[in-house]
Amino acid sequence: MAFGFYYFSLPRPYVYLLELIGLIKFMIFMASRHLGSYLSSSSPASSRENNNACSELDAISSQASQMTSESVKERLPVVEFGSLVERWRLGEEIEHVCTICMRCLDGGHEVRELGNCAHAFHRACLDLWVDEGRWTCPLCRSKLTPEGTSMGL
Repeated sequence: MAFGFYYFSLPRPYVYLLELIGLIKFMIFMASRHLGSYLSSSSPASSRENNNACSELDAISSQASQMTSESVKERLPVVEFGSLVERWRLGEEIEHVCTICMRCLDGGHEVRELGNCAHAFHRACLDLWVDEGRWTCPLCRSKLTPEGTSMGL
């Protein structure tokens, strides 16, 4: 028994138009997301939303209050990417990319080696990430430093 297969093809101008609409939709989404976070930080939320946000932030605040961006950076070693490739025996034929800036990682680049996962990022990229108060790996969201290390001031 055979199943019917139908192929539907759009002319190229329509495909380009749909891609343009998708791009505009994405830009509007990102702008509204950015504007929404800006407005929510400047205007009071309803009490129910505020309580939910507070309960989520309370769990994070105990850890975040003990951490500073400088203390996190001090605990993340800076190494040349080439030495990581040799140590981890990564394939050199694979193109390695920093997922923060989306640029290639080359042998001579300084990278920060994370404590809980095997991901590495350009030193400057991860420093900016940490300076914005982000304490997790940009790729897998594990904590940047191992649990046992003290992050106090």
